[in-house]
Amino acid sequence: MVQHETVTVVRDCDATVVPAGTKVVIPEGTEVTITQTLGGSYSVITDRGFMARVEAVDADALGKEAAPETPKTAPVEQVTDPETMETLVWDQLRSVYDPEIPVNIVDLGLVYKCDVAEADDGYRVEVEMTMTAPGCGMG
Repeated sequence: MVQHETVTVVRDCDATVVPAGTKVVIPEGTEVTITQTLGGSYSVITDRGFMARVEAVDADALGKEAAPETPKTAPVEQVTDPETMETLVWDQLRSVYDPEIPVNIVDLGLVYKCDVAEADDGYRVEVEMTMTAPGCGMG
């Protein structure tokens, strides 16, 4: 995790405004402060005062190297039982971070349940969760 590193954007960069979820482009030359680096994405505050999330694919625009993509789970075709599938789903849910604070959605208590059942074509997964705040546009 990075604590408040100021950088200048080296190329136009796609981003998502937090918490509205609006897609924007941060122009080349904009000074931003990186407030969080988790899960391969960056939370930044622009020189105009708004917070945005920059995905790993655009890390180079912040002068950073994108974290190498490493598979966190086995291919679904290789899963042979519902218990393994449930473990993989929980692991994926733990890789989703709140864009404003450095905590994943599972540890925040936003996920209430994860049920996995066998289906004709694989598995059926049902996740019950809540958003971090009413009207949150981030997900």
